[in-house]
Amino acid sequence: SSELGQSAGEDAVLRCPAEAQPGVRYCSVIWYKVSEAPSRKLSGLVMKNLTQSNGTVQRYKGFVREVQILEDSQSLLLYLCFLSAPVGHQNQEKEIHLAVYGECTAMKTLFMVLAITLLIVAMLMLYCSYVSTLFCLFCVVVCSLHNESQ
Repeated sequence: SSELGQSAGEDAVLRCPAEAQPGVRYCSVIWYKVSEAPSRKLSGLVMKNLTQSNGTVQRYKGFVREVQILEDSQSLLLYLCFLSAPVGHQNQEKEIHLAVYGECTAMKTLFMVLAITLLIVAMLMLYCSYVSTLFCLFCVVVCSLHNESQ
């Protein structure tokens, strides 16, 4: 199997790692999502008929994400690429692992900004409290001095 690393939030272009045999005109390319071991159940994602000129991509029921299969390769988003061969030839399939890095980066950044903002607000409140306490103390001293002078 192959492996591809991708940053979270970015589109991933996966090239079908199944090795096409020279001279074979494959009927279709199908992408499956492979579930975790031990069951390793295949869930169909998309299929492209390679024998038709328009080559539209058909989504399997329940798969709603936007997908393109590029002309120069069988592309998509553990996944399995399956090349369906015509009668007399052997089908080809191969898995590809997509490793997504930095999934929580946006949330961590948001929480960090919120934490810093709250810290600044708390420090401003402490500063205002300190200044108002000093001002009150100053007023008490001035009043007591004023009362003594009378």
